[in-house]
Amino acid sequence: MSNIHTQFVFSVITPTYNRSKTLSRAYNSLVQQTFRSFEWIIIDDGSTDDTRSIVLKWQKEKLFPIIYKFQKNSGKPSAVNRGIRLAKGKYILILDSDDSCKSDAMDIMVHTWQQIPLKKRARFVGVTGLCENQYGKLVGDNFPKDVLDSTPLELSYYYKIQGEKWGFLRADVLREIPLPITNDFVPESIWWHTIAKQYKTRYINKVVRTYYVDDNGTEQLSTMNNPLKYAKGHAFWHQWILNEELAWFWDAPLIFIRSGIHYSRFSFLSNNSLYQQYKKLNNCFAKVLWLMLLPIGLAVYIRDVIKA
Repeated sequence: MSNIHTQFVFSVITPTYNRSKTLSRAYNSLVQQTFRSFEWIIIDDGSTDDTRSIVLKWQKEKLFPIIYKFQKNSGKPSAVNRGIRLAKGKYILILDSDDSCKSDAMDIMVHTWQQIPLKKRARFVGVTGLCENQYGKLVGDNFPKDVLDSTPLELSYYYKIQGEKWGFLRADVLREIPLPITNDFVPESIWWHTIAKQYKTRYINKVVRTYYVDDNGTEQLSTMNNPLKYAKGHAFWHQWILNEELAWFWDAPLIFIRSGIHYSRFSFLSNNSLYQQYKKLNNCFAKVLWLMLLPIGLAVYIRDVIKA
């Protein structure tokens, strides 16, 4: 348990990089919050635009506490982890610099958390709700129940829930289990799924965040536009799924078949030999699945090389 003194209920953490034109979305939505016990921590990951001057103006308005920290460009995981270390809130909300939250989002989440019996809360990490885009359309699926106590693992593999979701997590847990930092892009789902092995989340069918998409209907800050650019990270991601989550195979076999194919595909693109690929798998089932799907993975890799 962290010994850091908590002054607020929530710490809202926003990692940002050259997002001065969209950062006001987050700011304006925080100004409108009906729940007021929060701070906003902005980690500027090396911006070269006018982010600093804009945030300084907001700080002078003193509508709520704003902490601004600039760092050399190190990537989102580094920025998020720094924000968590600085946080003086009991719970963490990670709000992207091009999104906003509903005016009653924190009120909804606090009320939902308080409905969990006090004796059971130690088993829970937080509360998560739904997202809609700027046109008012739901992003992804509803949860199967209006109130569901579950985990990201169960949501993905058993309930087959897809799409963007948003909520808070306990600060003490996030300090014990920080966001993984690698030399390449790795999906945050690894973080959520690691936490899911120890804690449950209360999911609610209430919209708490607006998730902005561009005119083509795609994410503003997508890092998946060119997956080949992040071959090492993708290889690690699929290796993780094969090593850590195969217990869910019979609930969602196609997901694991896909990972078996992409593990070899991205491993080849990362110049990992067959021997290296084999050694990185830590259980027999994963190794058999990888071997069975190796011809397909190799074929997709060859296609990638030809198209490059």
